Amino acid sequence: MTSDQLVHRRIEQGKAYSVRYDQVNAMLLNEFLKEHRKVEEQGRKLQHMGRTWPSNARISRRPL
Repeated sequence: MTSDQLVHRRIEQGKAYSVRYDQVNAMLLNEFLKEHRKVEEQGRKLQHMGRTWPSNARISRRPL
């Protein structure tokens, strides 16, 4: 949804005269949920990395 879709305009003047707040709220909630999912996924990746890191660290410390 673009910002133009969130604004009512007067056809004859093309000026904004109201905002569709119900749609603004829905858009903000949707964006929040998308970001929240990203943060949760990053947390899962970090937990996985934390579990596998000690075994990887031992491998990398071997003499060449």
